[in-house]
Amino acid sequence: MIKLLLFIILPFLLSGGSAVAAQQQQPTTTTNNTDDATNNDGIVIFNNTYSIDDQRQANVVIHDGDEPVDIIYNSLRPFGADFVARRQVFEEVKSLGIPYTKEYAVLFSQGILLDDDDSFSGVFTYHDNGSEPIDAIYNFAKEHAIQRFFPQLSTTLIYQLCELVKCNRLRPTIFSNEISSAEDGQPLGVLEILLGDEPVDAVDAFVQNISVDIGNSTVFRNNILQVVCETLECTRTTPVVFRMLVKTEDGKELLDSIDIYEGEEVIDAVDRFISKSNLGLDEVTLKNYMLQEACKDEYRVKCTKNVGVAEDGLPIFSNSTMQL
Repeated sequence: MIKLLLFIILPFLLSGGSAVAAQQQQPTTTTNNTDDATNNDGIVIFNNTYSIDDQRQANVVIHDGDEPVDIIYNSLRPFGADFVARRQVFEEVKSLGIPYTKEYAVLFSQGILLDDDDSFSGVFTYHDNGSEPIDAIYNFAKEHAIQRFFPQLSTTLIYQLCELVKCNRLRPTIFSNEISSAEDGQPLGVLEILLGDEPVDAVDAFVQNISVDIGNSTVFRNNILQVVCETLECTRTTPVVFRMLVKTEDGKELLDSIDIYEGEEVIDAVDRFISKSNLGLDEVTLKNYMLQEACKDEYRVKCTKNVGVAEDGLPIFSNSTMQL
């Protein structure tokens, strides 16, 4: 169990923050009045207006003595401007020689105390550096060797962080590495594996999306997997290439899934599912449906067995999802 200590440090107050990212566009400078304006806060050393979209503009005003990253975040975030847009403004500020003492704004700082035996206390801090909030929480737990408390930490912190920046996912990245061709060193992309994913499934998906010639894709995949499994726990070496989710009739509750492995007979996978499932599905209907949906070239499965009986009027389900 986790206790939050009494202090929460926020460097400034937000005036209506948004979780919606701004459009991916270059901010447009429309005014530039520096050095010659003053008000009760002191000398204005930066004053620019940026077009957020067709209808909205944001004004960034930095006074002498202000920390630029704090002002930029506080000025742009209520309009939904994302990290890239905020960073572009900061780079502009730096290019003008405006003084600053930090590269990234501190958006959130929270004392954490593990109250099981008070074996750990520390401060979790989140910076406006473009990192995914759930990754920041996971890395904090990993850095302090308290990964077993990660679920509680994420539940406690994630929604507060998602009010400050846009959250794109709720599962952390546990492996990230750029993959290059073994022959010519050509970059092939970044392999990322999320918590809860079976490594071979993530590696296979990555390999299947490579557009250049890599030779034997299975050998290439196994070579990557061998390295990944030195870091992560791997429970199998054959990927799932087709998965059908089984949901309730209203589609709101996930009951189970039918997984078919690479090179596996579709009927064998269905039989395995039926033997462990207590859902009471009609076996013939299910097998006929799976043969229809999974026996396509791109899924890399086998369809040499066919024990289903063709019947008229079989129910039609959406691809990859069956509703009961």
